[in-house]
Amino acid sequence: MRRIEIPLSAPDITDAEIEAVVSVLRTSHLSLGPQMAKFEAALAAYVGAPHAIAVSSGTAGLHLALLALGIGPGDEVIVPSFAFIAVANAVRYVGAQPVFADIDAETRNLNPANVEAVVTTRTRALIAVHTFGRPAPMTALLDVARRHNLLVIEDACEAIGSEIRGRHVGTFGDAGIFAFYPNKQITTGEGGMVVTGNSEVARSIAALRNHGRYEFESGSFDSVVEPADPWFEHIEVGFNYRLSEMQCALGLAQLARIDAILARREAIARRYCDLLRDDPHLVLPPTSICRPTPELVRHRGSSRVGVLAGRS
Repeated sequence: MRRIEIPLSAPDITDAEIEAVVSVLRTSHLSLGPQMAKFEAALAAYVGAPHAIAVSSGTAGLHLALLALGIGPGDEVIVPSFAFIAVANAVRYVGAQPVFADIDAETRNLNPANVEAVVTTRTRALIAVHTFGRPAPMTALLDVARRHNLLVIEDACEAIGSEIRGRHVGTFGDAGIFAFYPNKQITTGEGGMVVTGNSEVARSIAALRNHGRYEFESGSFDSVVEPADPWFEHIEVGFNYRLSEMQCALGLAQLARIDAILARREAIARRYCDLLRDDPHLVLPPTSICRPTPELVRHRGSSRVGVLAGRS
C-alpha cells in the first residue's frame, strides 16, 4: 500500500516575496529599519489596531504582553485546557501561574462559564486563544473579565483575518498577538506582532523587545528620556526579540496578498469538507464551510484547515 503524506501546511511564497527580501539585502540596513515600521503600520491598519509592535515570534509577543501589562509572581492567568504549550509557558516566563479552564467541546475555545468557575482572588488575566482560527466568544469572555476586573490577552496567532461582527480578532482585549511561523496564514519564517490600543503598553513592548531601550529608531515611539546617547540607555531589563528587516519585508509582501492566500485556504477547506462530510465516522470541524456557524463570526483560513475531531 502506497503511503501518502499530506503536509499540515506550506508557505505560499511568490517572486514578489523573494524580490522584497533580496531588495533589503541590497541595502546596509538589516535590522530596526524602515521595513519594520512599514510592516507594523500595515498590520495595524489591516486589523484596525492603534499600535502594532513586531517581535521575533508569537511566543515572544505573549511574553512581552504579559510583562507590559504587569503580570508577575503571585498572579494567576486563566488559559484554555487545549492550546499550544507556548500559552502556558509564557505565563510561567513571568513567574505567574497558569490556571486551566476547560474548553467548549464544539468550538475547542474557552468556555466562559468554566472561566468564571476558576477565578480566584489571585486571578489577574485570561488568555483567549482563537483556536485553529475560529474566534473565541469574546463578548462573553469580556463580560467575565469586567465582572472580575481581569486583563484580557488574545492569542490570535492562528487567526489573522478572522472577525467577530466585522471586527478583527486580536483587537478586543488589552493586547492581541499574531504569529508568522511557516504554517500560519502569512509567514515571515519566524515572527510575531503584538497589537494594542494602549500607548503605554505599546511603548513598553517596543522597549522590552530591544534590550529595554526606549529610544526607538523608526520614530514610532517618542523617547521617555533624553540622555546624551540614548542608544546606550537601558531603562529596564529587556530581551532580544527583534524582527529583522528581511523578515519584515517578507511579511509586508505576504500581507499585500493576504486576501488571495486566505481565499486559497478556504477553497482547500471546502474541498476537504465536500469530500468528507458524508463519512459517518468523521466529525468535521465547526467552521462556516464545514458546518454552519453564527453569521456574525467569520472564520478565515486556519493553519489547520484539515483538522478533524480527535486530532491536535
